Amino acid sequence: MATLLADGLPVSFLPVRFLTVDEEGYFVVDGLRVADATLGHDWLSRLRMDHRGRPTLIGETDSHVIIEAFDQPLVARDVQVRSELRPELTATFPYGFEAKLASDSLRVDEWDRFHARTEDGVPVVFNRSAQNRLFESASEYDDDSVTFGEHTFRVRPHFEDLKAAETSSWWDERYESGDTRWDAAGAHPLLDSLIPPLKITRCRILILGCGAGHDAAWWEKQGHIVTGVDFSKEAIEQARTLYGERDSLKWVQLDVFNLPKDWTSRFDIVFENTMFCAIPPARREELVRTWWRLLTPRGRVIGLALIMDKLAGPPYGASEWELRQRLLIPPRRIPLSLRRARFLPLLWNREKKSIEKRLGHELFFVVERADSLTD
Repeated sequence: MATLLADGLPVSFLPVRFLTVDEEGYFVVDGLRVADATLGHDWLSRLRMDHRGRPTLIGETDSHVIIEAFDQPLVARDVQVRSELRPELTATFPYGFEAKLASDSLRVDEWDRFHARTEDGVPVVFNRSAQNRLFESASEYDDDSVTFGEHTFRVRPHFEDLKAAETSSWWDERYESGDTRWDAAGAHPLLDSLIPPLKITRCRILILGCGAGHDAAWWEKQGHIVTGVDFSKEAIEQARTLYGERDSLKWVQLDVFNLPKDWTSRFDIVFENTMFCAIPPARREELVRTWWRLLTPRGRVIGLALIMDKLAGPPYGASEWELRQRLLIPPRRIPLSLRRARFLPLLWNREKKSIEKRLGHELFFVVERADSLTD
């Protein structure tokens, strides 16, 4: 049970249900894609974002329905430009659903995919066909805009970086003032249920962005040798004060993008919790390469990633599509003949028992380093 908001109205003590949207924008129930066009159209028409930035279905009286979208909750299959006086973009989605796009919402990600929002604020991603139609309809386009006749739509980068957050002093200020909303004042509450079934023997664990050290201390308590790293001097001092330091629990204040070369292949597990969402998205590829470098052959990343719609941060949003692209798809910069995925998937599940503020946002994943990669 939960007390949530849907469509701006309180929904008290309704059971929470989850509904999946796949990569192509179709609903999936019990592992099967919903083929009923009438039902699918109705559900898409009732998609809205709730107060925690989760896609939900409005109009439900017996439950609060959270949408677990693999990419964006709406995947545009076609885009039409309408109105000669002031062009409007109207997108077509699965099940024949149509919606107008907000004129100032066009964005492009690092894979050159276009994103937008409907006039109701629901996030949209264009598939290749829709994107091609957009360019075919345009009279002119460049990296920053798309023009139709006399009207130009601005196109912005998908994420808006906060430059100040790239300095250790910014993070020090957060810890000194207690403005650490990501800190649960203890280890992640799902660790006790998610980790024991993995039956991990004693190993060397690295936690990047360890903050005040709660997760690191939890792992050490399970019998592992743990190193916690954070950009912030204040965070590391708090971790030492709270949990002490010994041979099995070390704290290091370092920039995760400037870790010692002799740490290469040193760790059996990298545990990820809120580091991926805290760094500038433009550096996520670098972070994934860092994970790979620091792990032993067949080492694993065990992570709880935040899947959410948040374009400005930190924390910054992410999608399952992006995580799959970074972890499980061969990097584009590597010559085609040498391409291998950096990691192999072992577990990949959306969590249904997260704490209320993260419910519907968390993905639990375990991936294993693919040792055939040469980069």
